[in-house]
Amino acid sequence: MDPKVVQALAEMIGPSLALLIFGAVPISIVFMNKYFKLKSREMELDAELHGREMESRLRTMEARQGATESAITALANGLSIGRANTGQQRSLMESPPDESEQVRLLALQRNQQK
Repeated sequence: MDPKVVQALAEMIGPSLALLIFGAVPISIVFMNKYFKLKSREMELDAELHGREMESRLRTMEARQGATESAITALANGLSIGRANTGQQRSLMESPPDESEQVRLLALQRNQQK
Protein backbone atom coordinates (compact mmCIF):
# COMPACT_ATOMS: atom_id res chain seq x y z
CA MET A 1 0.00 0.00 0.00
CA ASP A 2 1.01 3.51 -0.59
CA PRO A 3 2.12 5.40 2.56
CA LYS A 4 -0.23 8.27 1.68
CA VAL A 5 -3.24 5.91 1.61
CA VAL A 6 -2.27 4.44 4.97
CA GLN A 7 -1.93 7.93 6.45
CA ALA A 8 -5.32 8.95 5.05
CA LEU A 9 -6.96 5.81 6.49
CA ALA A 10 -5.32 6.42 9.86
CA GLU A 11 -6.59 10.00 9.89
CA MET A 12 -10.14 8.78 9.15
CA ILE A 13 -10.19 5.65 11.29
CA GLY A 14 -8.35 7.11 14.31
CA PRO A 15 -10.98 9.67 15.40
CA SER A 16 -13.89 7.35 14.66
CA LEU A 17 -12.23 4.56 16.64
CA ALA A 18 -11.54 6.95 19.54
CA LEU A 19 -15.16 8.14 19.45
CA LEU A 20 -16.37 4.55 19.48
CA ILE A 21 -14.14 3.61 22.44
CA PHE A 22 -14.98 6.70 24.51
CA GLY A 23 -18.69 6.24 23.75
CA ALA A 24 -18.71 2.52 24.51
CA VAL A 25 -16.91 2.78 27.85
CA PRO A 26 -19.63 4.77 29.70
CA ILE A 27 -22.36 2.69 28.10
CA SER A 28 -20.65 -0.54 29.17
CA ILE A 29 -20.11 0.80 32.71
CA VAL A 30 -23.82 1.64 33.03
CA PHE A 31 -24.77 -1.74 31.56
CA MET A 32 -22.48 -3.65 33.94
CA ASN A 33 -23.77 -1.66 36.91
CA LYS A 34 -27.41 -2.46 36.08
CA TYR A 35 -26.60 -6.07 35.22
CA PHE A 36 -24.83 -6.81 38.50
CA LYS A 37 -27.50 -5.04 40.55
CA LEU A 38 -30.06 -7.28 38.85
CA LYS A 39 -27.95 -10.40 39.50
CA SER A 40 -27.44 -9.50 43.17
CA ARG A 41 -31.22 -9.00 43.57
CA GLU A 42 -31.83 -12.40 41.93
CA MET A 43 -29.36 -14.00 44.31
CA GLU A 44 -31.07 -12.39 47.32
CA LEU A 45 -34.48 -13.65 46.18
CA ASP A 46 -33.03 -17.09 45.51
CA ALA A 47 -31.45 -17.19 48.96
CA GLU A 48 -34.73 -16.10 50.54
CA LEU A 49 -36.61 -18.79 48.62
CA HIS A 50 -34.10 -21.46 49.60
CA GLY A 51 -34.26 -20.23 53.21
CA ARG A 52 -38.00 -20.81 53.28
CA GLU A 53 -37.56 -24.16 51.58
CA MET A 54 -34.92 -25.21 54.10
CA GLU A 55 -37.15 -24.08 56.95
CA SER A 56 -40.06 -26.16 55.64
CA ARG A 57 -37.74 -29.16 55.15
CA LEU A 58 -36.49 -28.72 58.71
CA ARG A 59 -40.05 -28.64 60.06
CA THR A 60 -40.92 -31.75 58.04
CA MET A 61 -37.87 -33.62 59.31
CA GLU A 62 -38.62 -32.60 62.91
CA ALA A 63 -42.19 -33.88 62.51
CA ARG A 64 -40.90 -37.17 61.12
CA GLN A 65 -38.39 -37.49 63.93
CA GLY A 66 -41.11 -36.79 66.49
CA ALA A 67 -43.33 -39.45 64.94
CA THR A 68 -40.45 -41.94 64.94
CA GLU A 69 -39.61 -41.18 68.57
CA SER A 70 -43.24 -41.57 69.65
CA ALA A 71 -43.48 -44.87 67.76
CA ILE A 72 -40.31 -46.17 69.40
CA THR A 73 -41.56 -45.01 72.82
CA ALA A 74 -44.89 -46.74 72.22
CA LEU A 75 -43.09 -49.94 71.22
CA ALA A 76 -40.86 -49.77 74.28
CA ASN A 77 -43.85 -49.18 76.54
CA GLY A 78 -45.69 -52.03 74.85
CA LEU A 79 -42.76 -54.36 75.40
CA SER A 80 -42.43 -53.41 79.05
CA ILE A 81 -46.17 -53.91 79.55
CA GLY A 82 -45.92 -57.18 77.64
CA ARG A 83 -43.08 -58.33 79.90
CA ALA A 84 -45.10 -57.43 82.97
CA ASN A 85 -48.08 -59.31 81.56
CA THR A 86 -45.82 -62.25 80.73
CA GLY A 87 -44.77 -62.39 84.39
CA GLN A 88 -48.39 -62.38 85.45
CA GLN A 89 -49.25 -65.01 82.89
CA ARG A 90 -46.43 -67.23 84.11
CA SER A 91 -47.58 -66.88 87.71
CA LEU A 92 -51.12 -67.74 86.63
CA MET A 93 -49.87 -70.80 84.78
CA GLU A 94 -48.07 -72.16 87.86
CA SER A 95 -49.84 -74.43 90.22
CA PRO A 96 -51.02 -72.87 93.46
CA PRO A 97 -48.51 -73.10 96.30
CA ASP A 98 -49.01 -75.56 99.11
CA GLU A 99 -50.44 -74.37 102.41
CA SER A 100 -47.01 -74.56 104.05
CA GLU A 101 -45.55 -72.34 101.33
CA GLN A 102 -48.41 -69.86 101.76
CA VAL A 103 -47.73 -69.64 105.48
CA ARG A 104 -44.03 -69.14 104.82
CA LEU A 105 -44.74 -66.40 102.23
CA LEU A 106 -47.07 -64.60 104.64
CA ALA A 107 -44.42 -64.73 107.34
CA LEU A 108 -41.83 -63.30 104.94
CA GLN A 109 -44.18 -60.49 103.96
CA ARG A 110 -44.81 -59.61 107.62
CA ASN A 111 -41.09 -59.56 108.33
CA GLN A 112 -40.49 -57.26 105.37
CA GLN A 113 -43.23 -54.88 106.50
CA LYS A 114 -41.68 -54.52 109.95
